[in-house]
Amino acid sequence: MMRRAFLLGGLAVAAGAGWALTQGIFATGDVAMTYEEFRTLAMSGLAHEADDLISFTPAAQPFFQEIRNAAPGYLPLMMRLVDDPTVPLAVKFGASAAMLDLPVVDLTAYLSHLVEAAPDQPGLILTAEAVAMNHYRGSSFLAPGQVADWALVDYANRPSVNAVLLRLWQAPDLPAWARAEGTPLHDLFASR
Repeated sequence: MMRRAFLLGGLAVAAGAGWALTQGIFATGDVAMTYEEFRTLAMSGLAHEADDLISFTPAAQPFFQEIRNAAPGYLPLMMRLVDDPTVPLAVKFGASAAMLDLPVVDLTAYLSHLVEAAPDQPGLILTAEAVAMNHYRGSSFLAPGQVADWALVDYANRPSVNAVLLRLWQAPDLPAWARAEGTPLHDLFASR
């Protein structure tokens, strides 16, 4: 009986570790790059204006795909990029699409960071809304697989995701079109 308890306990620990790895809890680590190097590369090829997603040119950049493939390692650098007042909003908007490959837990933390930074950076709320909804995937000229094909809003049933989406909904600078009837945020929160 005791052996069975240990076996079941071991299976539970292994299953929990597997779940944690897929959820990003252990998905940390730094990339071998300074912030200055990261900033320079991001500024040189990842800028994109928030109001034009007919084409999304950063997705074709090798550096964008490199970030996607190691998104958890780039997360600390992206957080610094968001906070850097010398980086144009277009760079933050374009580079943020590479973060959409983060596990749900980490992407929720990134969206929370964007929402927190938005009051001090007029226009950054557009990046936060685009990250939450993954508007990037709607670009007409993307090759298959160039950006993530899911959106954080799809996980709104998770309490942590719902909480950050609610903060986005309540942000005073969120544009009216993002609150309009029929939008995901309206469907989630208009009746609250």
